[in-house]
Amino acid sequence: VRHLAHHHTGWAAPDNYVGWPNVDSGADADITLGDEFSRTMTADLSPTSYRWGIVSGPSGEGTQIGTAAALSWTPPVAGTYRLRATASNAVGTNFDDLVLTVSEEIVPAGQFLPFFS
Repeated sequence: VRHLAHHHTGWAAPDNYVGWPNVDSGADADITLGDEFSRTMTADLSPTSYRWGIVSGPSGEGTQIGTAAALSWTPPVAGTYRLRATASNAVGTNFDDLVLTVSEEIVPAGQFLPFFS
C-alpha cells in the first residue's frame, strides 16, 4: 500500500474514486482562554484513523491532541494555533488545517480582577 500525504485542495472525488480521504477541519475560530474548543472533522472514503495535532502555536507544537474525528481541547495559553485534522484510510492520508485564535479575557472598563498576593 502506498502511503500518501496530501493537503486538502478542495478537489471533489468522482463517485467511483477510491483514494485518500478528503478532510475538512472546518472554519478558523476564535475563543477566550479557559474555554474549550470543540470541532468534528469530516472525511470521506472510509477513514480508519483520525488525528488532531498542533502544527504551530505558543505551546505544544508537534503535540497530538486528539485521536478521533471529534476534538474537545482547552488551550493552555493564549495565542494563535495552527491545528491539523488528519484522516487515513487503506490508500493514504490527508489533512486540513485551521487557525484557532485564543484571546486573554478582557475585563470591561471600571471592573477589576481580584488580586492575590
